[in-house]
Amino acid sequence: NSGQTCVCTNRFLVQAGVYDKFVEKLAAASNELKVGSGLDDGVQQGPLIDEKAVEKVEELIADATAKGGKVAAGGKRH
Repeated sequence: NSGQTCVCTNRFLVQAGVYDKFVEKLAAASNELKVGSGLDDGVQQGPLIDEKAVEKVEELIADATAKGGKVAAGGKRH
């Protein structure tokens, strides 16, 4: 999903006993994704559809961190 639709996962419900391990594994998997132009070989995550979509994601990150959330992977523009 590159921001065109809202059908991607936007919440995970994780049992408290496995939370830390879940975050660790999800962050590690996210950090392994090859990000870039969707036309390049091996790229697994292309760009968001437009600047407005990027700004929306930045706003969501800012809101979450302002409320105590922590960024485990990414969190900035590529």
